[in-house]
Amino acid sequence: MIYFTHYIPWNDDSRMTSGVKGIEDIETIFCRNGARLLPIPSKRRTHHLTPARRLALQRPILRTWQEACGPLLPGDALVILLPLHEKFGLLGRLIRSLKSRGIKVVFLAADLELARPATYSGLKRSYVTRQELSYLRQADGIITHNQAYTRLLQSRGITGPFMEFGLFDYLIPEAQLRNLQSRRNGGTPLSPDAGSGRPNGGTPLSPDVDPGQSNSGTPLSPDAGSGRLSGGTPRPDGPVIIATNLNPEKAGYAYRLPAGTDFVLYGPNYRPELQRSDGASGGSGASERRPEDRKSDNAPFPRITYGGAFQADDLIDHISGSYGLLWDGPSPDTCAGPYGSYMRVNTPHRISLFLACGIPVIVWDQSAMAPLVLEEGLGFAVSSLGEIPAKRMEISAEQYSEMAKKAWLTGARLRRGENTASILEQIRQL
Repeated sequence: MIYFTHYIPWNDDSRMTSGVKGIEDIETIFCRNGARLLPIPSKRRTHHLTPARRLALQRPILRTWQEACGPLLPGDALVILLPLHEKFGLLGRLIRSLKSRGIKVVFLAADLELARPATYSGLKRSYVTRQELSYLRQADGIITHNQAYTRLLQSRGITGPFMEFGLFDYLIPEAQLRNLQSRRNGGTPLSPDAGSGRPNGGTPLSPDVDPGQSNSGTPLSPDAGSGRLSGGTPRPDGPVIIATNLNPEKAGYAYRLPAGTDFVLYGPNYRPELQRSDGASGGSGASERRPEDRKSDNAPFPRITYGGAFQADDLIDHISGSYGLLWDGPSPDTCAGPYGSYMRVNTPHRISLFLACGIPVIVWDQSAMAPLVLEEGLGFAVSSLGEIPAKRMEISAEQYSEMAKKAWLTGARLRRGENTASILEQIRQL
């Protein structure tokens, strides 16, 4: 039996929206495919406690893990999410105990400090990194984001074996999926795939149906600047979507966006007073105005729209635009700083959101996602955000339609949970 650590927060405030969606989807797909969750009650948040208080909690936390792991049998596998939900310096002791009982230990390397130096600095970061490496060296298997993430761990002496997501799966509730399919197909919901047995996967557009056409083959008319064709299919000249935590420390680039392209921003911690642009609107603006209206308007047209902050599942009902942008850091010129440099090895959960909705993407050309996006025809890559307007001009309506179709078909695999199911099968083979 395969078990996946499921953290029970000590209070509801400890849930973080963006991370929870990805982990909950993995848990759901694991359970659908025969694995079980292993509840690990959290003692309390430990990150902000004094060192003495954290030290005092270590043995109670170890006992909690030991009790939770009690039912595991020889031949079972335990998948442990890294980083841990709470500081647990005795994890190495637990790993040795589990392995002595004939239990395989697999780590899901989500956001390691050695890959993203954003949480700690100096000696503290060095200590956390050494801890992570010591855990990974004891593993029977390691699940990483992608090949770049795997190569980084290998460069630090970690030998695996490795399993890679490539793209994280992105489940969409059935009712929302029907609505999404309806929007893409001129208001006519696609029939469910009765033979798939995958209620969250739905039915992608068949390969011979162009996303820019209705089911009858009649081209769909533009929908007044919304970035979608009538019925909701993305169209080439709509806004670029930024969907992230808009805290300036993480997404400073979002306040220095280039001219020549409309943007729509979704996410918490938006600071409109920092926007260095032609202006921002609070929910109307670019997505509701025709290009011809812009020319006849005497007032300056705001090219940046703030679309609001939504829970991950709710965002699907609101997101609208031609491309989804994958970028991080303070600068529009390159992905810089701790968050930006992480793009070199990271698979952002955002790319799965965009593709699950059938939206092509724009990526940094040095990111881990650039080879996949270019090889699969899911969008285009740039070295700086200033290149976006010219790049978009080079893409014909037919080329964009092909991108949108490929994004939708790739998204269908993510909505079905195929990547996570593949990881689970690899764990069984360890």
